[in-house]
Amino acid sequence: MGEFMTIEEIYAQFESEWVVLSDPVTNDKREVKGGILVSHGKHKDEVYDKASEIPPPHNLAFMYTGKIPDGTVVVI
Repeated sequence: MGEFMTIEEIYAQFESEWVVLSDPVTNDKREVKGGILVSHGKHKDEVYDKASEIPPPHNLAFMYTGKIPDGTVVVI
């Protein structure tokens, strides 16, 4: 697995990429503030496939660091 990264480091290093973090650190609003880098890349399916290789139990956060186009529906 990767190293712990802050949310600022993630956005600076992985512009417009999908990112998966293990053991995410959140604030009281449940916003991700950092975590252990599991996978990242331009293609969501490849990143999700890598995350699926982690044996349970695990606590993961999935995020996209790019701009979400207007009119796009995001389902959580």
